[in-house]
Amino acid sequence: MNEFRKMEIKQKCFEGLLSHEHQLCALCAAEHGRAEPHRYDTYYIVRFEMTHGRLPTWLDSCAHLSQQYIDIMKKIVTDSGSKWTETDEPISEPYQRQR
Repeated sequence: MNEFRKMEIKQKCFEGLLSHEHQLCALCAAEHGRAEPHRYDTYYIVRFEMTHGRLPTWLDSCAHLSQQYIDIMKKIVTDSGSKWTETDEPISEPYQRQR
């Protein structure tokens, strides 16, 4: 089986995980508003890597927000003892409600 077909099958499996949860964001499998970051957990990390070919950073998870919210999120992450991660070219993925 070629790599493209494998990736297509994996994508279908991940989409199936969300098929019954219409309130959830299709990108991170969390319930959140448009002005909130994506939930940075296993689903988001795996889906992001499959889609973009690299691991996401914290900045990727909130790149669709204003700089004010990004600064707040950075403070929350670092105050919790986690390391804030970012890249020179963050990928902005706005909230997408599951169809």
